[in-house]
Amino acid sequence: MFSGYYYNNYSGSTIMSSKRHGADLSRIIILDIEATCWEVPEEQGDFPNEIIEIGICELQVQAGMISKKRSYLVKPKFSYVSEFCTTLTGITQADIKDQRYIQEVLKDIERDYSFTKDTIWASYGEYDRVKLSSDAGLKGGLFGLYGIERAQNCFAKSRTHLNVKTLMALKERLSSEMGMDRALKYYGLELEGKH
Repeated sequence: MFSGYYYNNYSGSTIMSSKRHGADLSRIIILDIEATCWEVPEEQGDFPNEIIEIGICELQVQAGMISKKRSYLVKPKFSYVSEFCTTLTGITQADIKDQRYIQEVLKDIERDYSFTKDTIWASYGEYDRVKLSSDAGLKGGLFGLYGIERAQNCFAKSRTHLNVKTLMALKERLSSEMGMDRALKYYGLELEGKH
């Protein structure tokens, strides 16, 4: 908990407070999801793109340190891992066949990363936010696919999602956002793993 002083604009007095107001700025939960995919629409048919992995870590903001790196494999309920998907992600159908469904994985993440409504989480682009959404109107989100409501979804309960793709473009004063590969090259970095 944050402890400290703050200035009260109304009375002009300084007040001691043990409550933090607003987002937890000490850490950011960063994630990247992988979902079932197919090379061509005909192969996909009516199968939805379902989350099969959530790669996640915690950034300690003040120290600039990454900790708690973890990969949660997720068993899809309505689809399967295609050969094309395995080529892209390295994840096979055998890897996920004995894993747990997304509802249970969300509970693990909420516990393992102490998620609250004040937790900030980030991803590169909007895809992860949409896939992890419990908004009824978002097709392909957790509510639409599984009926997972906001109260059961630590990401939906959180007030703040940061789209790093947009933030990078704003910071660098670019005219448009960059894909991850291009953004890494922009900073002289190389991709670790598959994308």
